[in-house]
Amino acid sequence: MENRWRNLLVVVLVICAVLALFYLYSTQKPAFVSDYVAFISLMEKYGIDAKYFPQTISGISKLSDSQLEKLSSELKAFSNKTDGAWLKDLSLIYSDFADMQLNKKKLEKASMQARSLGAGVCDRIIMFKEMGERGNKIVELSSKLFRGTSDFISKYPEKSEEIKIYVVPSSVQLSKIKDNYKMQSSVVGALMEVCK
Repeated sequence: MENRWRNLLVVVLVICAVLALFYLYSTQKPAFVSDYVAFISLMEKYGIDAKYFPQTISGISKLSDSQLEKLSSELKAFSNKTDGAWLKDLSLIYSDFADMQLNKKKLEKASMQARSLGAGVCDRIIMFKEMGERGNKIVELSSKLFRGTSDFISKYPEKSEEIKIYVVPSSVQLSKIKDNYKMQSSVVGALMEVCK
């Protein structure tokens, strides 16, 4: 075989190898990339910048009750579809945070209604009961968020640094949340006994 044909064959083989590698790379990468783009788009639909954890948390905190409910359910659905482990975990963290914010808002509304009613304490027992349930849910979600963010940081240290994730709530904040709602729960329990 002449040198020029051998060189041409080598060039063709190199081009085929490069194309094969490009094809493999392009078929492997889009699943992750498209999932991440879908995640960012989902959050942007609610006006949330999801590239960094602090901005995402801040954005979720500003949503209305109905937006929090929708976002939470969409994030749970997204976590079931995505193949990226870190993206699945992060979407569940944000879903839990949205649920916690929703319960906080509903607790505040029930508390304001209970104070604004002119009726006696026992006439407001339904609202006190709702306040107790919301408080318990906030404690449960706070504990879940503490574990979720702590686990995320230990499982994905590079990604954690990239998105600037931190433990929410901190251990001190979690302890205060538990103490506050434990006291609220016991007050509601005492009222329920008095109003039987």
